[in-house]
Amino acid sequence: MEFELDEPYQPYRYDLTSQEDEEKEEKVDSESGYLNSGSSEDDDEQTEYDGGDPGSKMNLMKEVDRFIVLRSNLEELEEEQARKQFGVQTTREELLTSKNRLEVLNEELKKNQKELELAKKEKNTARCGFLLAQQHRIEVEIQGETDLQVEIDKDLEAIELEQLRSDLNYQQMLDLARQVRNKEEIILAEKHRMADEREEKLRQREKLAENKWKHAELEMKQRMQEEQEMREKALLDMANASARNKPFVQQTAFNVKTKRIESERRKQEKSGSKMDDVIKLKNKIEEGRENIKAIQAKKRAVQQKKNEKNKQEVEELVKKHGGNPTVILRERKMKEEYERQARKFEKKQQENKVKIVDRLLDEEKNFEKRKKLYPYLFDDSRHKPTVDEKKKPKSQHFLDKKLDDLAFDQNDQPIFTSQRKKTNKRATSLQQYEETRGFSSSSYSSDDDVTQEEDSNNSHRHHDMTSSHEVSMARPEFEGMWGEDHEPYKVAVEKKEQKPVGGSVLDKDILKRNLEVQRGKIFQKQVAGGREFKGQAFTSKPDVIHFKDLVVGETYKKRIQITNVSYTINFCKYVDISHHLKDFISIQFSPPGAMSAGMTCELHVTFKPMINKDLDGELFFQAQTGHFTIPIKCTIKKCELSVDLCEIDFGKEIVGETASKCITLHNRGALATDYKFFAISDKHPKSLSLDVSLGELTEDESETDEGSRKISEAAAEGDPNDTEVSKEEEDASPHGGRKLSSAMGDDESSKEIKVGGGKNEGKIEAFSSIQLQLIFTPTIPGAINQMFRIQFEQDQSQNIDIQVSGVCVDIPVWLERKEVDLKICTFNRLYQDQIVVRNRAKYALKLIFEVPKHLKDHLELLPKTGYIQSKSSFTAQLKFLPRSNLAEDAGDLFDSELGVLQAPMTIRVADQSRPISFVLNAIVTSSNLYFDQKVVDFGTCNIYEEVTCSVNLTNESILPQNFGFVDIPDFMDIQPNDGFGKILPQETLKLDLIMKLTKAREYDVVLTCKSEINRNFEIRCRAIGVHPPLCLSHQIIKFAATALYDVRSEVFDVINSHTDANEFTGPMPRIGKGSIAPVGPTSFEFLPPPTAPFDLYPLVGTVEPGEKCQVTVEFSPKLAVQDIRKEAMSMILHAREEKRRVLQNQASTESTKAFKKSRIIHADSVADESTKDLGPPLPENPEDIDIDSPEYIAAMTSLMQKFEGKFCTYSVPCVISSGRCSTESKQELDYNPSNTIYVQVYCPVIRPPIMAISNGGQRKINFGKVSIGLKTIETISILNISSESVKLTSSLLDVCGPFHIVNACREIQPGETHSVKVSFSPQNGQIYQENLKIYCKKSTLDVMLVGEGVSPLIKLRPPTRCHRFDDIVAGEKISDNFTLINKSSLAVDFQVIMASSQENQRSFDTGIQNLGGSDVFECKPCSGNIEPGETCEITVSFQPDHASLYFRDKMKTVMFGNQIAHIMRIGGGSHDHMMYVRGDDPLDVTVDSFQTSRFDADATESTSALPTVLVKPMLLSFVSQSENNKLKPSQRILEIGCIKSTKFSAKKTIESVVENQQEAQSRGFSFDAMKMSVDAGTLKKLTVTWKPNAEQQNTLSTVTSSFNLILKGDVNMVYQVTLSGSFSFE
Repeated sequence: MEFELDEPYQPYRYDLTSQEDEEKEEKVDSESGYLNSGSSEDDDEQTEYDGGDPGSKMNLMKEVDRFIVLRSNLEELEEEQARKQFGVQTTREELLTSKNRLEVLNEELKKNQKELELAKKEKNTARCGFLLAQQHRIEVEIQGETDLQVEIDKDLEAIELEQLRSDLNYQQMLDLARQVRNKEEIILAEKHRMADEREEKLRQREKLAENKWKHAELEMKQRMQEEQEMREKALLDMANASARNKPFVQQTAFNVKTKRIESERRKQEKSGSKMDDVIKLKNKIEEGRENIKAIQAKKRAVQQKKNEKNKQEVEELVKKHGGNPTVILRERKMKEEYERQARKFEKKQQENKVKIVDRLLDEEKNFEKRKKLYPYLFDDSRHKPTVDEKKKPKSQHFLDKKLDDLAFDQNDQPIFTSQRKKTNKRATSLQQYEETRGFSSSSYSSDDDVTQEEDSNNSHRHHDMTSSHEVSMARPEFEGMWGEDHEPYKVAVEKKEQKPVGGSVLDKDILKRNLEVQRGKIFQKQVAGGREFKGQAFTSKPDVIHFKDLVVGETYKKRIQITNVSYTINFCKYVDISHHLKDFISIQFSPPGAMSAGMTCELHVTFKPMINKDLDGELFFQAQTGHFTIPIKCTIKKCELSVDLCEIDFGKEIVGETASKCITLHNRGALATDYKFFAISDKHPKSLSLDVSLGELTEDESETDEGSRKISEAAAEGDPNDTEVSKEEEDASPHGGRKLSSAMGDDESSKEIKVGGGKNEGKIEAFSSIQLQLIFTPTIPGAINQMFRIQFEQDQSQNIDIQVSGVCVDIPVWLERKEVDLKICTFNRLYQDQIVVRNRAKYALKLIFEVPKHLKDHLELLPKTGYIQSKSSFTAQLKFLPRSNLAEDAGDLFDSELGVLQAPMTIRVADQSRPISFVLNAIVTSSNLYFDQKVVDFGTCNIYEEVTCSVNLTNESILPQNFGFVDIPDFMDIQPNDGFGKILPQETLKLDLIMKLTKAREYDVVLTCKSEINRNFEIRCRAIGVHPPLCLSHQIIKFAATALYDVRSEVFDVINSHTDANEFTGPMPRIGKGSIAPVGPTSFEFLPPPTAPFDLYPLVGTVEPGEKCQVTVEFSPKLAVQDIRKEAMSMILHAREEKRRVLQNQASTESTKAFKKSRIIHADSVADESTKDLGPPLPENPEDIDIDSPEYIAAMTSLMQKFEGKFCTYSVPCVISSGRCSTESKQELDYNPSNTIYVQVYCPVIRPPIMAISNGGQRKINFGKVSIGLKTIETISILNISSESVKLTSSLLDVCGPFHIVNACREIQPGETHSVKVSFSPQNGQIYQENLKIYCKKSTLDVMLVGEGVSPLIKLRPPTRCHRFDDIVAGEKISDNFTLINKSSLAVDFQVIMASSQENQRSFDTGIQNLGGSDVFECKPCSGNIEPGETCEITVSFQPDHASLYFRDKMKTVMFGNQIAHIMRIGGGSHDHMMYVRGDDPLDVTVDSFQTSRFDADATESTSALPTVLVKPMLLSFVSQSENNKLKPSQRILEIGCIKSTKFSAKKTIESVVENQQEAQSRGFSFDAMKMSVDAGTLKKLTVTWKPNAEQQNTLSTVTSSFNLILKGDVNMVYQVTLSGSFSFE
């Protein structure tokens, strides 16, 4: 039933999202009452919105909240109404269906009765029995349908009643809907008004900003105009000044230009004369060199003959003594070579030593100069020389210091201690230096002795030269220091009593311990976050301080940033610099103090080079964690030379032609240098043309070897002339030196390849490149190789060698192709090609074509003879027909494994000795196709089925071939492509031979396969046709696409059509030509695969002749359990890894925060954070994962979402046997495998369109244990994972059961989620279970609903109904703890409610409240959940903000929102001071007043240090009881307490004094203590006793008196206590 408003209801969509009510059980009547009460204020609200006061926004938000709640209530009512309508409609449909069914049954009953009467007439007893049974069944069904209609009628009445009630409620809500619409319009108007105000403000702001911008733009234009006027004025002044100065400038420029031209003219004249002199000198030098070469050649020839003669004599002498002359000569030659190298090394060593001494003397001079300029740097007090050092001269001290740091590298170059790490050499000692001064090295004394014995003249001359060097090099700078009268320096002899170097063992041990102690004090280990820092604590940016391209005398500065990369605060201190860099580098570094991690400081390095040399060193720093260094690298300007090509090939060139190529020389360095580009001779002579005989080449090589051998023998014999000649040859060698290398380019072999462009020498500037040209002009045919060298002036630059090659061709007859490639050929097929011969000569030539003799049967060249005309070409025909015996005839020319043929062919030219050769290349392969089976036996084949057999077809050729099967019988088929296709080289194709027989007989056929070259390949096929006794109605079962965990079914029939054994009536069941199967019952059995996702039933059965048996196939696809467990294992591993990464990030974040707050981080706390639990233990095997575990369910859900579909085909055999099968018979039936029939099942599996994603994807909703009478709602979230919209419907639940569907199903779009809410409201304490089915178009989702109803119970500990807090000072806080224990078997939701928080109970259950509005009593937590058997601790806090004794409240513990478990009353008192008294009679009311008490306002003056405060008077009433005619004494107790408070922490105790008690004592009152002290936090009692005296007993009148009770604490408090005594005789 639907209701419509007078106007269309269009609710306003608020910005706030409407929330669903959490408690669905609230009554609609109460809500409507609330709304009706609020609806009477519409006019007032309209006035408030129109007023525009500031509070209207708050009212607006409140109204929005109210309307949101109202909207949700209206929507719930509409849903409930729709639900009721749906229930009524469904029930009516069921009633209609039942009525239709009853009519059908009545008609069937009437029909059955008619048939029964007819059968009785026919006296058909069997038919009558069957019809009677059927009549009974129909009557039972009619009775059941009648009962069902009665129940449905009752349900329909109840549902219609509920629907009417719902309609009435909805009709009542229509007025509320109208009010909502009116209020929404008011709210919308208010929002529009507020939006208009905002827009007006924005427009005003924009207008103001626009005015400001225009004003600023106007000022900017004025400023720019003024600047433009000033600029024009300045330009005008400059133009005037330029015009005045222009004549003077032109005159000056003319004078400078004239002087420059004159100086250039003089310079050119001077340089021209110098060039002429240099050319003349060069020509004379070249003439001298030619003469020297001629003389040397003559000497070499003479010496060579002598050496040859000596060699023969030695060989003869050795042979006579039975020795091996070759070995002896080789040993002698090796010894001579070793001696020559030793002499050369010694000479080089002596030259290096002389250079070292020169450098040391220069440094000594510089040292003295610096000492004079900077005397404060050389303070003698810092270093007191020993006695031996004082005796040394200053120069000797300096040399000692330098030589201590001196060593030699592998090239005998001096290095210092800073470079010892690279060379691993020791510095020479003072004794070695003294020996070096005499230029006689002890290390080579043995070599010198040998040399003196062999060559005394040479040694004498060498000694004279050494002496002369010693005299010239050792001359002192100042005369007299090293004169003849000066006593030479002697090394002090160490005394025997002197301690060994480094001290004794005990001294070393003590020194080691002291160093460890000192180092432990200086350096400390840095531990942060449980990790010890290791490595360098500071890094520099840049990592290496590099000064590039240095110029001596210039100053370079660099700024370096040093960063603290340790874990915590660290210190940095500059220590020192490498010793050899102190004279050039100065450091400016201010220690930054304590540096936090990541902080940086600056270091300024100033470098002023004084020598042109590369320097390496380090800056030494000291940190709190240890030393660290920063490397320094200083490099001078250098040349970085390279070429783009190191090898040049000119290719083939004809004689007389010229070719040129260029190479580019690059200088990527900062230093320019001169270069020379020339040709050098190789170690071996180049290969010349074919006309040069090999004998001449061999003779030249032998002469060279003999010449070198003779020179070495002459050097060994000691001939001084020969030695000079050998030295000259060494100097003239390519590697001998740089001065004479330019003359090497005059060799005749370099005339064909030479340097062009006139760039034999020149200068290459820094960071530039030049091109060098090489010209190839061949004159002699053949291959030419020439080595060129680029030599540079700089010593550091290495020479660059360039290999140049070319080929000179000069043959008149040549071929276009040196190789004829026929590619791939097959046997027994003809291949042809053309051979083109060209003639470059000017005359005709005769050609003769020759073929290898053993290839004449396979290869032919036509014509065999021909003439080629001048400047023309000749074409010959090549025919190649490879036969099967090619491998035998070709021999080594043919590789049988690879099939490669390389046949050399020859063309002979008349009047030419050298023939023309070319090679025939071909790959010869077979063209065979090979079947792996020659005969294919199909065996027995059912006539109802197709039988497939696979064969492999292999192509033995390396060429692809097309093939096809021809003349195929009708009952056979070949796939793929019907037996046609293309097979690739060496490929094997799988072919399916399909046999589909029609009769039961024997088959034998031959299939022919033809290739594209018309070759036939045959295969034979055999089969036996079988006609089985049974057949199937469907051979193939095709299921529709089925979702996972859904069920589909199909049926087919097993038919027995064999009713007659007469073979002439039709085809009979038989195997081939065998006997006919017997007529009778035939049994069958299906054998499905164990992994098939479907079931067949029945699997076994018997079919009578002419009948059939129905078989059902039920398809239910599921995910494999093993796959799910593997997915679960991977998900567990991924989750643990993700959690470990999160824990690591949290630990690092916490350690970083802790590091920022404090310098020290305790390692224990970090270790605790790092060892957090990563979850449950990892299962060792996927099989250990339980099927019901959450991990298994999550993995199954994940696989279902990832599932992309699957299509499987299963073949189920069905064996057949003659006879009847039964469970009673134990005899097994025999079956023939040939009669087996098969059913093909196609199983397409798709992903389900919907799936449950709530509760971890489980299809089981467990409501758990729910209290009886309560309602719990669970949500089933259904996700549409398909690509189309899905309409959902659900099954009906038990109407009388505890489970109910709250909302209706709807259509959901792809990717959307729909929540089906199911409520559970148990009425009894038992377990409930019911199945809910959610339907869609393609699948069904089954959800099991489970819940249990229980009774809740919680207890309070301690079990008290009243609780009072201790007294405290006003403004402070005190707390007490209580415990709630869950004694039930379900989790309980509780809520602690204070009566002060409820307005309707505030006047009855609560006392005085705080003046500031805050709660006096607070409870934490005020709500929560307690698991079965668990406890929850509740903390109740008492925090008053003023002094009072009447604070109280009532605390209720409520379960599940409406069940009260416990009620406890709580109270407490507070005071302004630290002491209090209680126990008197109450004189005031229990409600505080805001008016100040007159007793508190009046304070009396006191001579004590503390002020005295008058407090309200106190009354103690005494009643003396009469007992046995005697009056008993009466007692009252006053409690004096001292509050322990932080506010009065200075006072630890208070003191109480009783004063003015004389009158009271005289009237019978006594006190147990007149004075006492009370500690903080304790309570003491003052007992006052009244014992009536005789006079009072006689008068029996009321006795009154008073005394003062003084409390001394933070203030002096005086209590005026009034005592009143009376008598009682009851």
